[in-house]
Amino acid sequence: MSVKNEADFAVPGPNSEMQERIRYAISCAGGDKAVNDRSGVKVRSLQSYKTGTTPSAIALGEIAKATGFRLEWLTYGEGPMRPDEPPAQQQNHTQTQLADIRERVKAIENGVGSANGLEPGFVMIPRYDVEASAGPGMFSDQENVVDYMAFQRKWVRQALRADPDHLVLITAAGDSMEPVIRSGDLLLIDTSIDHFRDDAIYVIAMAGNLVVKRIQRFFTGGVSVKSDNPAYVEQTIGAGELDQVHVAGRVRWIGRLI
Repeated sequence: MSVKNEADFAVPGPNSEMQERIRYAISCAGGDKAVNDRSGVKVRSLQSYKTGTTPSAIALGEIAKATGFRLEWLTYGEGPMRPDEPPAQQQNHTQTQLADIRERVKAIENGVGSANGLEPGFVMIPRYDVEASAGPGMFSDQENVVDYMAFQRKWVRQALRADPDHLVLITAAGDSMEPVIRSGDLLLIDTSIDHFRDDAIYVIAMAGNLVVKRIQRFFTGGVSVKSDNPAYVEQTIGAGELDQVHVAGRVRWIGRLI
């Protein structure tokens, strides 16, 4: 069942505690992708519900059905977590039990435990079916998650110095960034970076196109948009024109077949 356009029907209740219950239910059900497959609720929406956004009543109902947790428990923390709990367990979940849920969720997220068959210490990064052009720009509106790739959480945090929750994978297209980036390469993007911090390779949306370019900043406030392939002409964007450029993220890793 689609839950698009249902955001008007907000669910009441203590938001911080409800998001912890939602995080726990989704973790136990196999993670965002598994719940998305069973419920139709978008992965991005599931991620936002786990970090504080209040879901609609319809979305929460779909999550309850997909995870096997009771809607009343997800919404208010009342009664048993699951419909099939023994009578002895059918009681309101107290602050102590909520603290236990926090610890179990934390263990899963820190790689100590596993709720979806993933080896401890790994994190799943979503890959979107959007191509970032490394040549003449192209843009896809179908930005849906098509699959996931596992990365070591420790490597992500220490080597990339990135938060796994803000990483996505997309595919490069074109030849303007060769030899560094080739068409078909997987690009790991840090979407928490939404402006030009350093001279680096970024994914930017410009004139309706999503492109991968090397950016060099000027003291004047403008930037140089470069391609590693010398066949492509360097472009300059003045400080007064930067509001027309949207920074989608910074490229942190490149993967390819040999």
